Amino acid sequence: MKATPRSKRLIAIIVIALILPLSGCGPSRPATVPVTGQVLLDESPIADAVVMFVPKAGGRPADGSTDAAGNFSLKTFGHDDGAIPGDYTVTVSLMKTSNVTAAANDLSGEVGEGGIQEEWIIPKRYAQIDTTPLTAIVESSMPPVALKLTSGEE
Repeated sequence: MKATPRSKRLIAIIVIALILPLSGCGPSRPATVPVTGQVLLDESPIADAVVMFVPKAGGRPADGSTDAAGNFSLKTFGHDDGAIPGDYTVTVSLMKTSNVTAAANDLSGEVGEGGIQEEWIIPKRYAQIDTTPLTAIVESSMPPVALKLTSGEE
Protein backbone atom coordinates (compact mmCIF):
# COMPACT_ATOMS: atom_id res chain seq x y z
CA MET A 1 0.00 0.00 0.00
CA LYS A 2 1.34 3.34 -1.06
CA ALA A 3 1.33 6.24 1.45
CA THR A 4 -0.54 9.29 0.28
CA PRO A 5 0.52 12.86 1.12
CA ARG A 6 -2.45 13.07 3.49
CA SER A 7 -1.46 9.89 5.36
CA LYS A 8 2.15 11.11 5.60
CA ARG A 9 0.95 14.36 7.17
CA LEU A 10 -1.25 12.43 9.60
CA ILE A 11 1.66 10.20 10.63
CA ALA A 12 3.90 13.26 11.09
CA ILE A 13 1.28 14.95 13.29
CA ILE A 14 0.89 11.79 15.41
CA VAL A 15 4.66 11.44 15.84
CA ILE A 16 5.01 15.11 16.84
CA ALA A 17 2.09 14.79 19.27
CA LEU A 18 3.75 11.79 20.90
CA ILE A 19 7.24 13.32 21.09
CA LEU A 20 6.30 16.87 22.14
CA PRO A 21 5.28 16.02 25.74
CA LEU A 22 8.56 14.15 26.20
CA SER A 23 10.70 17.07 25.10
CA GLY A 24 11.18 20.01 27.41
CA CYS A 25 12.82 23.37 27.29
CA GLY A 26 15.70 22.11 29.40
CA PRO A 27 15.98 20.90 32.96
CA SER A 28 13.16 21.92 35.26
CA ARG A 29 14.01 24.12 38.19
CA PRO A 30 12.23 24.85 41.45
CA ALA A 31 9.55 27.50 41.56
CA THR A 32 10.53 30.86 43.00
CA VAL A 33 8.63 33.53 44.91
CA PRO A 34 9.21 37.24 44.24
CA VAL A 35 11.14 38.76 47.16
CA THR A 36 11.65 42.49 47.58
CA GLY A 37 12.66 44.60 50.52
CA GLN A 38 14.64 47.49 51.91
CA VAL A 39 17.92 47.76 53.82
CA LEU A 40 18.21 50.48 56.46
CA LEU A 41 21.31 51.16 58.55
CA ASP A 42 20.50 53.22 61.64
CA GLU A 43 17.16 54.14 59.99
CA SER A 44 18.86 55.40 56.78
CA PRO A 45 18.59 53.61 53.40
CA ILE A 46 21.83 52.08 52.13
CA ALA A 47 22.70 52.07 48.42
CA ASP A 48 24.93 49.48 46.68
CA ALA A 49 24.72 46.85 49.43
CA VAL A 50 24.64 43.17 48.44
CA VAL A 51 21.79 41.18 50.01
CA MET A 52 22.05 37.40 49.99
CA PHE A 53 19.52 34.82 51.15
CA VAL A 54 21.36 31.55 51.90
CA PRO A 55 19.14 28.47 52.39
CA LYS A 56 19.62 26.95 55.86
CA ALA A 57 19.07 23.46 54.42
CA GLY A 58 21.56 24.03 51.60
CA GLY A 59 20.77 24.73 48.01
CA ARG A 60 20.82 27.68 45.68
CA PRO A 61 21.07 31.14 47.30
CA ALA A 62 19.28 34.25 46.05
CA ASP A 63 20.87 37.69 45.86
CA GLY A 64 20.26 41.29 44.93
CA SER A 65 21.72 44.79 45.26
CA THR A 66 20.16 47.84 46.86
CA ASP A 67 19.31 50.99 44.95
CA ALA A 68 19.64 54.58 46.24
CA ALA A 69 16.53 54.12 48.43
CA GLY A 70 17.87 50.86 49.90
CA ASN A 71 15.37 48.75 47.94
CA PHE A 72 16.26 45.35 46.51
CA SER A 73 14.75 42.48 44.50
CA LEU A 74 16.19 38.99 44.77
CA LYS A 75 17.17 36.73 41.90
CA THR A 76 17.96 33.03 41.95
CA PHE A 77 17.98 31.91 38.31
CA GLY A 78 17.24 35.12 36.41
CA HIS A 79 16.46 38.81 36.73
CA ASP A 80 14.21 39.50 39.76
CA ASP A 81 12.71 35.99 39.82
CA GLY A 82 12.87 35.86 43.63
CA ALA A 83 13.90 32.99 45.89
CA ILE A 84 12.94 29.35 46.33
CA PRO A 85 10.49 28.98 49.25
CA GLY A 86 12.21 28.01 52.49
CA ASP A 87 14.12 29.12 55.58
CA TYR A 88 17.09 31.43 55.01
CA THR A 89 20.03 33.05 56.73
CA VAL A 90 20.39 36.59 55.37
CA THR A 91 23.64 38.46 54.82
CA VAL A 92 24.08 42.10 53.85
CA SER A 93 27.45 43.53 52.89
CA LEU A 94 28.96 46.81 51.78
CA MET A 95 32.67 47.55 52.01
CA LYS A 96 35.05 50.09 50.49
CA THR A 97 38.56 49.02 49.56
CA SER A 98 41.38 51.53 49.31
CA ASN A 99 45.16 51.72 49.01
CA VAL A 100 45.18 49.60 45.87
CA THR A 101 45.29 50.64 42.23
CA ALA A 102 43.90 48.25 39.64
CA ALA A 103 45.86 47.62 36.46
CA ALA A 104 44.23 48.19 33.08
CA ASN A 105 43.26 44.50 32.88
CA ASP A 106 41.58 44.61 36.35
CA LEU A 107 43.35 41.34 37.18
CA SER A 108 46.33 42.80 38.98
CA GLY A 109 47.45 46.07 40.49
CA GLU A 110 49.67 47.93 42.88
CA VAL A 111 49.13 47.86 46.64
CA GLY A 112 50.18 50.94 48.53
CA GLU A 113 52.35 51.06 51.64
CA GLY A 114 50.54 49.55 54.58
CA GLY A 115 48.53 47.10 52.49
CA ILE A 116 44.95 47.08 51.31
CA GLN A 117 42.58 49.02 53.54
CA GLU A 118 39.01 47.84 54.11
CA GLU A 119 36.23 50.00 55.49
CA TRP A 120 33.02 48.19 56.32
CA ILE A 121 30.11 50.55 55.61
CA ILE A 122 27.71 47.94 56.95
CA PRO A 123 29.20 46.19 60.00
CA LYS A 124 31.05 43.01 59.02
CA ARG A 125 28.87 40.85 61.30
CA TYR A 126 25.98 41.22 58.83
CA ALA A 127 28.15 40.01 55.93
CA GLN A 128 29.18 36.69 57.47
CA ILE A 129 26.92 33.65 57.51
CA ASP A 130 28.08 32.59 60.99
CA THR A 131 27.60 36.01 62.66
CA THR A 132 24.60 37.60 60.96
CA PRO A 133 21.50 37.78 63.14
CA LEU A 134 19.26 38.12 60.07
CA THR A 135 16.89 35.36 58.97
CA ALA A 136 13.85 35.12 56.71
CA ILE A 137 11.25 32.61 55.65
CA VAL A 138 10.35 32.81 51.96
CA GLU A 139 6.77 31.81 51.25
CA SER A 140 4.14 32.65 48.68
CA SER A 141 2.62 36.12 48.77
CA MET A 142 5.20 37.47 51.17
CA PRO A 143 5.34 41.19 52.00
CA PRO A 144 8.52 43.23 51.44
CA VAL A 145 11.35 42.30 53.81
CA ALA A 146 12.55 45.08 56.14
CA LEU A 147 16.22 44.61 57.04
CA LYS A 148 16.88 47.12 59.84
CA LEU A 149 20.59 47.11 60.67
CA THR A 150 22.45 48.99 63.37
CA SER A 151 26.04 50.17 63.41
CA GLY A 152 26.41 49.54 67.17
CA GLU A 153 27.55 46.28 68.73
CA GLU A 154 24.95 43.56 69.29
